[in-house]
Amino acid sequence: MVRELYPNKELYIRNVRVTILPPNDPGKRLEGFRFSFTIEKTNESNPNTSKIKIYNLSEKTRSVIEKDNVRVIVEAGYQNTTAGIFVGNIIDNGVTHKKEKVDIITEIEAEDGGVSFRNATLDRGFPAGSRKNEIYRALANAMGLPLNIEEGIRSVVRQMFPMVTILSYKQKMCRYV
Repeated sequence: MVRELYPNKELYIRNVRVTILPPNDPGKRLEGFRFSFTIEKTNESNPNTSKIKIYNLSEKTRSVIEKDNVRVIVEAGYQNTTAGIFVGNIIDNGVTHKKEKVDIITEIEAEDGGVSFRNATLDRGFPAGSRKNEIYRALANAMGLPLNIEEGIRSVVRQMFPMVTILSYKQKMCRYV
């Protein structure tokens, strides 16, 4: 009898996807390329950062990445189990291309919520009985960011605030009254 050494092979086949989302454009999902990346996440008040290298993109794809206000999503995992690990905006002058031997390497620097983090404002009152998800959605919309509520916290965001809630947000400031 031959026993298979690694019966759960899907955990050994790594998978990375990078999605490029220019404004008013369906975007471009990049798979099957050679990637390297670093993502720095902190508990500080400034945005998390990512540096992504993608090898040998076409000239057309490189030009899409160079547009203004482009968002980037990095998903990583194994064969059938990838998950989003970074969503952010490419910073100003955050795209470079360099040639090394036969490769063209595109380097991207991004911040999660970078543009939105710096520019968003929201001053809005919510009546008593407003659900938390309404408030979170208003804040996400003001920042131009998607709101992805995981199944495990759906019951929490359905809860209501018993009193009138005023949300004031302007560049790093979020206050509940």
